[in-house]
Amino acid sequence: ISLFVIKNILFILFLNKNSKIIFSVGNEISTKIYKLFLYKKYEFFKGKDTSIFIRNVIQDVNVFMINIVIPIVTISIEILIIIGSSIILIITEPYFFILIFSVGLCSGIIYFKKFQNRLSLIGQEMLDASAKRIKLSRQGFDGIKDIIINQTQNKFYVIFKNYSSKFFNSMQKKYLASALPRFLIEIVFISTFGVFVSYMILRGDELREIFSVLGIYSAIAFRLMPSFIKIYSEFSNLKFSLPVIKDLEGILLLNNSKNEINN
Repeated sequence: ISLFVIKNILFILFLNKNSKIIFSVGNEISTKIYKLFLYKKYEFFKGKDTSIFIRNVIQDVNVFMINIVIPIVTISIEILIIIGSSIILIITEPYFFILIFSVGLCSGIIYFKKFQNRLSLIGQEMLDASAKRIKLSRQGFDGIKDIIINQTQNKFYVIFKNYSSKFFNSMQKKYLASALPRFLIEIVFISTFGVFVSYMILRGDELREIFSVLGIYSAIAFRLMPSFIKIYSEFSNLKFSLPVIKDLEGILLLNNSKNEINN
């Protein structure tokens, strides 16, 4: 019990320190991008959609932190957990470890080969719809007097509803993509176990041996499966948020290149 308490206390301390570092980085990125835009020349803004700048400063940075930085940290931690568990499992039950690890790895490869391109496209659709929602909201509230006089409320409502539907449809797909790996991995693990036990029964193995296999398989799967689920879920978030990385990277690289030219 004392070891369990100490482990959780250390985990809470680590979580507190980790969260402070992560979100301080988010604050630095957001304020830096805002400062970059403030010091641009007026010609830079002519003919451009300012709602995209608002999205870059506020929403894109939030997405970057929640769907990119935090997933990278989570993936790193889970990989360390898998490595630590793997060392013990390879020594104790190498055959079952190789079987379960191979199943989990192959499941992830197949999943991302099939869906990785679609996740990036869905992420870009969400960014585009978000910028249009922000733009239309600003137009609607800034020009509310003219809208009321001309009685164009329904026109603005219909357009906003269309953009909002596209935005939340993308969010729904993103949510599904993040949750899907859990169910797929569970199905694959259980199916593999079922096939293996069926093979043992057909081979004529005794029930004692089958139950022994069941215990070993369950113990190893219990250690590895949650880590695989978290890793694949966070990879889905990363793929979904690639357009945000490209946007922020483009802003920062453009500023760096101009600074180099001025220097």
